Amino acid sequence: MDELTAPDFSRSRAILVGTSEYKYLPQMPAAANSLDRIKNLLTGPLCGWPSEKVDVFLNENALGDLSFKLAKMIVETSDVLFFYYVGHGQSTLNEDLCMGLVDTSADPVEREFSGLLMAAIRRMLSHSRARVRVIVLDCCFSGIATENRQGNSDEAEYFADIAKVSGAYTLTASEAHAPARYEAGPSPLTQFTKNFCDLIQHGIPGEPLPLTLNLIFPHLRDRLLEQSLPAPTQLNIDRGSSFVFARNAVSPELRFDPRVEVERLRIALREAQERESELRNTANDLMNELNKLRSRSSSSQDRRDLSKAEVDRNEGNGKPDSDTWDFFVSYTGADLQWAEWVAAVLEDAGYRVLIQAWDFVVGSNWQLQMLHGIRSSARMIALLSSSYLSSVYGQSEWQATLRADPDGIQRKLLPVRIEDCPRPGLLDTIVSLDLFGLDEDAARRRLLQAVAGAVSGRVKPSEKPKFPFR
Repeated sequence: MDELTAPDFSRSRAILVGTSEYKYLPQMPAAANSLDRIKNLLTGPLCGWPSEKVDVFLNENALGDLSFKLAKMIVETSDVLFFYYVGHGQSTLNEDLCMGLVDTSADPVEREFSGLLMAAIRRMLSHSRARVRVIVLDCCFSGIATENRQGNSDEAEYFADIAKVSGAYTLTASEAHAPARYEAGPSPLTQFTKNFCDLIQHGIPGEPLPLTLNLIFPHLRDRLLEQSLPAPTQLNIDRGSSFVFARNAVSPELRFDPRVEVERLRIALREAQERESELRNTANDLMNELNKLRSRSSSSQDRRDLSKAEVDRNEGNGKPDSDTWDFFVSYTGADLQWAEWVAAVLEDAGYRVLIQAWDFVVGSNWQLQMLHGIRSSARMIALLSSSYLSSVYGQSEWQATLRADPDGIQRKLLPVRIEDCPRPGLLDTIVSLDLFGLDEDAARRRLLQAVAGAVSGRVKPSEKPKFPFR
């Protein structure tokens, strides 16, 4: 493991700042709840920070006292420095980020002297001895902090100084001039912190045990965009993103272990080489047999029969490999009847289908079966419904398939709506199929036509199009 990724908590510090009460800005209860949520995540078993190394500043009034405390802590930290802010963010006249405190003014001029400026934090960090410095900002306009605007003298000095020390990473809740969001209700959270903490606490299937910031970011971005929430931004300087933020909460079977994967590929390569040798021998035997048959054949009919035999042998009579499937049906338990109907229609049409209800028998490991099915199926049919879209496992399945074919060239992910529901985020970019509102015969025809087009890459009508008389 890279030495940059191994934190020494005895020389590290997490600084959490949040403002939920304001004199001149709207109140924001979600900030206090989010501050508490991120503290619990850091001090929990997945991140492992000692509670005495996590300093919380909630609803600070005086900028001077707070700046002095922050500067002292930042300069004294020599290993990992983690800074988090949640509250109202504003843009200054110089396009710097102003993080709101209780007394922060709404006036564009006065706010520069009553709020916590990002430029001030950067100057403090430029004097820090910490080898890993992580900044997480959950506020409006927070993306200003990830813009490398070298024309600004303060920022130019900051980037020049910080480049001399390895390990700096900034993560923000929104783009430079975009608002952040928070929930309504009795115990609201900010959407960014809620989704960030949920992602870590649920774990990320397909990723290794140590979750670095560069592994977390694309999953967090996808999760927020799927809910039509603001897109987060990041800025990494000299491997700061390789800092291990947390342990992956998913079970070992769902993690990606590089050592296990290397061994799996080594075994697969050896088996493929052995199979290649067997197939070569079989092909030679078949060719010898074919030559013998040809030598005995005198009629054109015999030659046609022999040609057909040759094709059958070379193509294996169209039978798929026993460990592969044409389609994997992804669904949630509430849609079992739809899933079984789709699987039956496809199998009746000659396709090989993997479906949990039929193939995950007693005694099998359903998590490994699910992972194997996703990897070994040519395509996934995702049955979209409101229940499926709220399912954590359903989301993990279609996202894993989309990562394997992000541009859709192989058409590996086939979204099929079985009720009138939205296609959030990235699902909205993929051509889908609707089966709801049809009778059974119409639904069967539409399904078979769609999958045939996905396999062949084209849906051309069997009859010649008519001339468009006008």
